[in-house]
Amino acid sequence: MTHFSAGGLLLAVVVAVLKLLIGVLVIALFENSMARLRFVETSRITWAGFGFAFLAFVSLLVA
Repeated sequence: MTHFSAGGLLLAVVVAVLKLLIGVLVIALFENSMARLRFVETSRITWAGFGFAFLAFVSLLVA
């Protein structure tokens, strides 16, 4: 038969909270790295979009 104790309950709660905090920390670090990667690539994407828009404008003027 299994016996539950206050010490065991306290230990289980502490371990559960630590696991939750570690999980949230890992997810936050991953999300932050993805956001930084997208932010770094934003300038290249913006310049590529501007270049395509400029080429479309020039081709409109030429045609």
